[in-house]
Amino acid sequence: MADNDTDVNAGETNDTNETKELKDDFETKSIRRSYKYDDPPVVYKDVDGVAAIKKLRDFMSDLISAEQHTYLNELGEYLVSESGAWALGEEHLEFISLLLSGGDGKFAPNVPLLVLEVLKACALKDDIVLVLHQDRKEHRIMSYINKIESLTLAEQEETAKLLCNLCGQPTTFDWLLYISEWTESDGQSFSNSKATTRAAVHTVLNEKLTTLQKTGVCLIYNLALKELFDDVATELATAVLQFLHGDLPEDQAYMCLLSIQRFMAISYNDVPALVKMLGPDLNKFKGLSERVDKLVEEVNAKLATLPNLQTD
Repeated sequence: MADNDTDVNAGETNDTNETKELKDDFETKSIRRSYKYDDPPVVYKDVDGVAAIKKLRDFMSDLISAEQHTYLNELGEYLVSESGAWALGEEHLEFISLLLSGGDGKFAPNVPLLVLEVLKACALKDDIVLVLHQDRKEHRIMSYINKIESLTLAEQEETAKLLCNLCGQPTTFDWLLYISEWTESDGQSFSNSKATTRAAVHTVLNEKLTTLQKTGVCLIYNLALKELFDDVATELATAVLQFLHGDLPEDQAYMCLLSIQRFMAISYNDVPALVKMLGPDLNKFKGLSERVDKLVEEVNAKLATLPNLQTD
């Protein structure tokens, strides 16, 4: 588009300005609603959704219909153009769900990983939440996330990274924590919030893949940026406290301790009690860095002010 779009009348200019002001106001309110702290969330921007789509075309050239090839092309167009999420709909979500499922063994094992790469790239687009909202009836993407324990370790790690990327903007962050429930095929009730929390807890506590644990730490750190419900903060804090019993590098210790401090501010009775009951002696982390030392002192000081939770 040319830069010299100045030959518009005054009315059109005013309408444009008013639209921009409303959009800016909406975005400001969204940010205030979604983020309690100023720290930027951890997102994985080193993704190449276009290359992943090309590989999907190559792998599945004879395995999907002409119509499904069109869906794949439209996903690629969404990533590289300004056409917007309006071009994607239910049929694309159903196709994505089919690919994530592996097509009942018809597709190569790396197909779900390539689809997750595409989704991670889509999550960085400003309007992807419009597509996610179209999934509110079938909950295809969240149902996949909700089964994280049954996925391959590689899929688990890419799913956790996808969740981190969805924390990158207010609208998708809010979507991750919707509390409206749906019933899974096994009869259990779940919500976006429950599925997200479940994934975060599982990834940080898994003992099979350290890189998955690291991604889980980043996801919980991201979730701690938001004003969570007490029960969510308590569940995440419980997982973090178990993880803190290990020997952690400085960056992970910092993110975990900062998350605990923020969860204490949300659930100011239950989380401090959990720190005393489940947590290791936080003083073991002293000496890792100045910022970690400061957090240890602040958490200990907070504990010392609470009834029946005085530190020794």
